[in-house]
Amino acid sequence: MHPLSLITSTNLVLLFHEVSSKDWFRTVLKTIGKIYSFISINDIEEYYYRNKTFNNCCHICFDDGDRSFYDNVFPVLKETSIPATIFLSPKIIENGSNYWFQELNYIREHLGDELLKETISEVLSCHYSQIKEFAVFSLLNCMKLEDILKVIKAIKEKFNININKKYNITKNQLAELNKSELITIAAHTLNHPILSNETYSDSRMEISDSVKKLFGMIKKDVKHFAYPNGIPGLDYGTREQMILGENKIKLAFTAERGFFSKKINPFCIPRGALSGTGKENNVLILSRIILLPFWGAIRDKVRFRRAITEKDERREIKRLSIF
Repeated sequence: MHPLSLITSTNLVLLFHEVSSKDWFRTVLKTIGKIYSFISINDIEEYYYRNKTFNNCCHICFDDGDRSFYDNVFPVLKETSIPATIFLSPKIIENGSNYWFQELNYIREHLGDELLKETISEVLSCHYSQIKEFAVFSLLNCMKLEDILKVIKAIKEKFNININKKYNITKNQLAELNKSELITIAAHTLNHPILSNETYSDSRMEISDSVKKLFGMIKKDVKHFAYPNGIPGLDYGTREQMILGENKIKLAFTAERGFFSKKINPFCIPRGALSGTGKENNVLILSRIILLPFWGAIRDKVRFRRAITEKDERREIKRLSIF
């Protein structure tokens, strides 16, 4: 039992992106199971819409559809009969392509951040002096998807880069996952833009078309959604929540850390996150779960030791109207 469960809701949605090994994931589930009961996303829907009650329960979910889900997660879920949700951008899966951030991470590893910033400056006609002090992903997360793709194209052409690696599950793997009663497949936009950076019509298209296309691929109702990046006020707002309602979405999940309760808007459900790199041991996993509401502040103080956070940087970039 979570030590706070007697005085408050400790219901948790736990987010992963990549999972490095089956053994590590087994350890994570065993550790979580010491203090939590596992539930499905349909249990959460009934909690909000059918007056179901529970506390000290955990649902696990995965954003993007990294191939490690099929290789390292799915086999362990079948072993343990634990349900999970995977949030996908169906156009990425259908086309067998990579997400923009996967390609940019590859580019950063090979070229470094300064060349990337220089290309951003050249392609988008902004002064390098305006952007040089900001972190790369603070800049990227303030850009429209169209501009990000222009930058990627320019870098590939300029430096003759070919990215042959495929990071995500295939259509055939998705079809196999879809047959499992343990796996719920949910929407994550069509192309993974930062929705608040897009026009109303583009944001609406990204949400609506992702729901329609995913329904066409899995032939099941798509009732759940995760915001790309998911920071309230920076990555989505009331505009996106209204569009989700128009598309009959029941639950939407953020990157805000915290427990969920019936006081929380079902279109703003917070999630905790584990890195999936395999570097977190049992003690750290338990500490992160128990300290979830405070973990962001603790992490920023210990890891970054800097006066300005990504949120601060992005607010400043928007204030300066760089893009």
